[in-house]
Amino acid sequence: WFLSVLSKSYTTTLVIPLEYEEVADNFILTEAPDQQIEIEVFGSGFELLGEQFSLSRSKLQVDLDLARKINRSSYGFSADKLRNQVLDNLDKDLNLRRILTDSILFQTQKKISKELHVVPLLEIDYSSGYNLRGDIVVKPEKVLVSGPEELLEGMELIKTKLLKLTDVSDSLSKEAEIDLKELGEGVIISQSKVLVEVPVEKFTEK
Repeated sequence: WFLSVLSKSYTTTLVIPLEYEEVADNFILTEAPDQQIEIEVFGSGFELLGEQFSLSRSKLQVDLDLARKINRSSYGFSADKLRNQVLDNLDKDLNLRRILTDSILFQTQKKISKELHVVPLLEIDYSSGYNLRGDIVVKPEKVLVSGPEELLEGMELIKTKLLKLTDVSDSLSKEAEIDLKELGEGVIISQSKVLVEVPVEKFTEK
């Protein structure tokens, strides 16, 4: 009975996983594209038995150069453009009826790089008779960030995490971490820490 069932022909749906080549350096994917496509095939039970397992082992490589701009942040292409690759991966004894997935869409934004001024957030408690002398210095004054244009175009500065200094009676240099929460996803920063120099001197009555 089992052999009789496998010898019959069937139409069924199979799933092929996708793997995307890297996006060009001047763009960033802001939303994960489809991770698989569905196809409809016809063949005998014997041929279909292990085909899904075989397809799952080798992901279909997707060339993003196939995509065309749909609007400001969306690109896409018809999944039918993958037909030849699907046929290469499919058992030669199976008949590809159609690709059920209509299209491959992905969201992207232009990637830009810019320098942002670093503003230190400080809470300083000076010792009695001591106070700030001159300007607080941040090294480096600016850091380079790269990310989605929509996110970075209005940014001019970035802050550090709050640095608390107590009983300060002398000039000092402290590392301060940049608050990366302000940047959002998809943003890369050249360095995550800066050096904050606080000049301090003792003040006495004349």
